[in-house]
Amino acid sequence: MADDSVAEKLDDLTLEFFEKFESLQRKREELSKAMRDGYLNLSQARYSMGNKAVGPLQYSSRMQALVSVYENNAMQFELQKNIPGHSENKKEDQEDESSSSGLRKRKGTLPSKENGEISESVDDNLAFGVQEIELSDMKKKDKTVGRQETVGKDPLKWFGVLVPMCLRTGQNDFRSAIDLCCDLVNLENEMKDLMKNFREFKALKHKQQSTEIENE
Repeated sequence: MADDSVAEKLDDLTLEFFEKFESLQRKREELSKAMRDGYLNLSQARYSMGNKAVGPLQYSSRMQALVSVYENNAMQFELQKNIPGHSENKKEDQEDESSSSGLRKRKGTLPSKENGEISESVDDNLAFGVQEIELSDMKKKDKTVGRQETVGKDPLKWFGVLVPMCLRTGQNDFRSAIDLCCDLVNLENEMKDLMKNFREFKALKHKQQSTEIENE
């Protein structure tokens, strides 16, 4: 008889394959539903806003993808999302607040001398403080502009400020469809690996069986 471990491995691979296949079928149905609902909501938005209000003419000429796909160390695809209006680095804001509070505290303390020869030092300190305050204001303005540009990357802003809810719902449907597409690709790759392993263990089992027949 062939090795029992090989037979058990074949059984495990078969069960895992059918589990993956069931999950694959379920996600395919979810993807079909998400795409169907997305196009339906898009058609409703076009009907309420007008045929020419929702179309390629409203696409930004400087648009960039909010989602990118990359392959990790486990040879699986993952999505990297750039959420509009989301500030990823909060430490910089805290450091700016602490530095601005330090400037405010430093502004009220000036050295005093009895001889009255403090005009030059006072002027230098005031000039230095004004320059630092101006730099901090410029940094805050740059961050505000950067956040506004990040918010402007949202495709919904291309069609106006007050967009109908069906257009926003359609965007969420297509976003979920992107996640499902990535999951489907990973599941299909995992199923291919399972089929490859199954063929290898099956060939090993046939080899063991033929060896036992020859020995008899």
